[in-house]
Amino acid sequence: MLDRINRQLIINIILCISCCSNGQAQTLRFLFTGHTYDWGVPAGHIVDSRLEKLDLNNYDGIWLGGDVCANTSLDPNTWQYLDKTFNLKNPWSHVALGNHDYRDDNLHLYYSATEKSDFYTSNIHSIVFSVLNTNLNASDCDALDAQFEMLISVTDTIEKASHYIMLMHHQIFDEIPGLDGFTSNGVCSNYQITCTGKSRSFEDRLYPKLVDIQKRGIQVLVLVGDTGWHKGGHWQSNDGIDFIASGINNSYFKSKASEQLEHMEKDKMVEFAYDLHLKRLDWKFIELGQW
Repeated sequence: MLDRINRQLIINIILCISCCSNGQAQTLRFLFTGHTYDWGVPAGHIVDSRLEKLDLNNYDGIWLGGDVCANTSLDPNTWQYLDKTFNLKNPWSHVALGNHDYRDDNLHLYYSATEKSDFYTSNIHSIVFSVLNTNLNASDCDALDAQFEMLISVTDTIEKASHYIMLMHHQIFDEIPGLDGFTSNGVCSNYQITCTGKSRSFEDRLYPKLVDIQKRGIQVLVLVGDTGWHKGGHWQSNDGIDFIASGINNSYFKSKASEQLEHMEKDKMVEFAYDLHLKRLDWKFIELGQW
């Protein structure tokens, strides 16, 4: 089970998190969005053309919240196209697999294009970053429990980081105080994050660990990408943990009358800026323009 976890990598992250040492302000920029596929392409093998037109070289990493294409893993060339578009082999770029990415059972294409596992933990200077595969469930307890053990290993030992970020596709939590208005495409209210123990929910088994991290002075962020219909938003739990949802979906309406599109709520993405010297992470929602 532990073969899926690079334990040495986790140890290195916890013990050797680096920071900017030259005393000069330096800012890293990241772009986060999800549900990025183009509804108007039946083959389901490309992203929204508006994303293709962006100068993504302006960012140090791209964070994708899943459902990248409508049929991401059906055509062997699609993941290669996505790597060229988003530079997925970049160690600071991450993809949380959505159901549209996972369902065709061709994960070897993802592994080849990204050179990453379907769940893992890495770091961006003093930011510790965990990517979850929320398609895993109790039908594969070995994989599900390996992911859970990875998360427990990180949350139990992290001490010197400035931030801990979790990136996932599905909303696998519900009824967390302060998140009454959190909206996504669908709540997996009965999701089991592990096959072990009497209580197996995110709220009971993992959220208290996140609260403990928050109390140590490490800011915790949970990023959810399955929210194309709702455009996304930011909520903060009563314990001070930030939950950010982001997704786009307006390509669904692209063939509609132009006046209808004009009155649609704009698609939004999240732009992050990390000051290496101050170890400060700021973010803002930015609109994705029309075609």
